[in-house]
Amino acid sequence: MPLRGGCTGGKAPPGGYIVGSGGGAIQIVSTTRIEITDVGVIDAGGGGGMATPRSNGMPGTGGGGGGAILLEAPSITLRGAAVGLAAKGGGGGGTGENLNGTAQAIGENGGRADAPAQGGVYNAAFLKGGNGGTAQVGPTAGPGCGAATPCATTTKHGAGGGVGVGRIRFNTRDRTVAIVDGARVRAPYTSGTITLQTP
Repeated sequence: MPLRGGCTGGKAPPGGYIVGSGGGAIQIVSTTRIEITDVGVIDAGGGGGMATPRSNGMPGTGGGGGGAILLEAPSITLRGAAVGLAAKGGGGGGTGENLNGTAQAIGENGGRADAPAQGGVYNAAFLKGGNGGTAQVGPTAGPGCGAATPCATTTKHGAGGGVGVGRIRFNTRDRTVAIVDGARVRAPYTSGTITLQTP
């Protein structure tokens, strides 16, 4: 699996410039074992998009894509309800006021919950951003300006889309990984084998 972080969110003219950051990429390697037990989280989720800070509604920007997690050891165990790996996509930014850069209409970061990261929304009169992707659900697009032509109203400039989930890879001696006692993996994962070489 290429160890590559998620892409940043897109932006649309004439405004959107504060985009969701892509999730990072991390590799952990051990020659003996990797155990994450009781409490421990690795979160490579993407960031949420937002609307441009202006005094009127502007286009929402896209969320950031989920990143990558690569764990390699002869054996790997994830154990406990407070243990999790996540690489979900961020929610898109909604159309919103965002006066002076205040935190309005920001999409949710990917996060560790099972549910998709929600797109941002200022209030019911404004457009809501698309939701981010998870292992079970794909991302949703941000809505366009609808009947507004040419997208000139203060509430209908278009909203940013949610972005896809990242990837997780486990490489162990026998391709198996123990995910037990309520531990969670919030991204699609695959497994492979490793070969230990003696000096």
